[in-house]
Amino acid sequence: MKEPMIHKLTILRDGKEEQVHYLRTHDEFVVGTSSSAHIRISNAEAAPCHCEIYAPTGRFYIKNLDADAETRVNSQKIQSPQPLNSGDFIQIGYVTMVYLKAE
Repeated sequence: MKEPMIHKLTILRDGKEEQVHYLRTHDEFVVGTSSSAHIRISNAEAAPCHCEIYAPTGRFYIKNLDADAETRVNSQKIQSPQPLNSGDFIQIGYVTMVYLKAE
């Protein structure tokens, strides 16, 4: 069986790397303020389970989990599951993350 590829999600603060999370294909990651979120962020504008980053077929997507959640990819508000491309900026309130695809 082929090994899953490792992708990288970096949380930035003031333009500098604050946290790095490694994403394996075929896994699902909930982003939010809840202690049960896989990727926890501190942000008054974020929901406990704000969005999900997942790779059902090897390519990562992002979708909102909360009807009131606002997630942006490259400054564009997402309305439905959005495929992620290497170098995409994800914004949840004032938290910015950068997705980098494995080489």
